[in-house]
Amino acid sequence: MPSIATTTIIVDDRGVRIGTVDEHGQVYDFARVHIGALRPDGVALDFAGRRLGRVAS
Repeated sequence: MPSIATTTIIVDDRGVRIGTVDEHGQVYDFARVHIGALRPDGVALDFAGRRLGRVAS
């Protein structure tokens, strides 16, 4: 049976899905455009250091 890859979803503060995180902590929107990075505490930041959202639980 093939394994099913899990995807970590990033949501904004209202809970709207905005993208995904790869295995290196890089954040991408759903068009696969690189938009930022994930901090160790689960907060996603854009390249200017502004909060994009958080990892969905």
